[in-house]
Amino acid sequence: MVTDISQGSIPLFLPYLKDAFDLNYFAVGLILLFSSISSSIIQPLFGFISDRYQCLWMLPTGCILAMTGVALIGFVPNYYLLLAAVTFSGLGVAAYHPEASKAVFYLSGSKKATAMSVFSLGGNFGFALGPIIAAFFLGVYGLQGSGGFLPLGLLMGGVLFVLLPKISLQVTKNKEMHANGKKNAAGARFIISLPIILLMLIVTIRSWVHMGLMMNIPLYYIDYLQMDTAYGSSLLTIFLMLGAVGTLLGGPLADKLGLKAILYFSFISAVPLMYFLFNSSGVFTFIWTGLIGASIICTFSVTTVYAQKLMPENIGLASGLVLGFAIGTGGIGTTLLGLIADNFGLIMAINILIVLPLIGVALIKLLPSPDKVSEEA
Repeated sequence: MVTDISQGSIPLFLPYLKDAFDLNYFAVGLILLFSSISSSIIQPLFGFISDRYQCLWMLPTGCILAMTGVALIGFVPNYYLLLAAVTFSGLGVAAYHPEASKAVFYLSGSKKATAMSVFSLGGNFGFALGPIIAAFFLGVYGLQGSGGFLPLGLLMGGVLFVLLPKISLQVTKNKEMHANGKKNAAGARFIISLPIILLMLIVTIRSWVHMGLMMNIPLYYIDYLQMDTAYGSSLLTIFLMLGAVGTLLGGPLADKLGLKAILYFSFISAVPLMYFLFNSSGVFTFIWTGLIGASIICTFSVTTVYAQKLMPENIGLASGLVLGFAIGTGGIGTTLLGLIADNFGLIMAINILIVLPLIGVALIKLLPSPDKVSEEA
């Protein structure tokens, strides 16, 4: 939760940074691109290392680095150092997630989607709390209120350092038990198959929609419709809070109904929900915001377990691919949407965002069952 507060807070900084540095929409999207590259796209590298070495020290270190980078945002004197601070924060996020999700895999039993949904719940609550905390610090102290994020990172990092020996002992014990039950556990292979590529493309589209909404909700209501910051913050918080609830429900439902069924539901329902969101007013705006958040974000744990089942010999790498690389490409999507908004208007960018999930539905149809792939392997 604390690690992902750093990422969840950045979208609310965007309207302030846009004014402070006189940025266009492309430059605003570039901030999220740098955040995505550093926090997500390089995650497979950390996952690759995690599969070969036990790197649980990345848990406290990553948490501290993530929050330190956000704390620096309000103190940088120019746009280039702003991108550097965002990148620094992202590296902490990238170091944390593959090792943490691999630990969850080894500490869970047969209900892996349920276990991953509980783990993801913390992250999604962090994303949801980020705008609330940012709104408070920005409202009271302005951009330099970003410094308030540092104590949170130091506190949680300290707790993790204290608990690290116990965490390490339990992960090692369960990892050995898991390896003893696998005939080919001793010789891990490095294979990127067609199914995992399809899954990465599906997660990429989800990430474009997810990150696109995180960027455009505050920009649409604060910058375009001239609503106050509290209104935009409230919508973003509801989007992420209901997304956390969706994550908690998505895992158990996937264990019962199947991983692929939940993916279909998420992508198909996203199209009408986004249309209603950007064509509503009053209390209905909050309702549609919450529902689209639950629909889109409920598959975070589902796609992580899907990848781990497709790559059972490279759990850390699989986690890094879907939690990192595929999700991180959402920053590329927001940058492209920013270019479209600059040249054709914000409404055109939003309309493109609404139809993107239809491509995801077509890709899901091509995706094989993870259990079928495991049997063939």
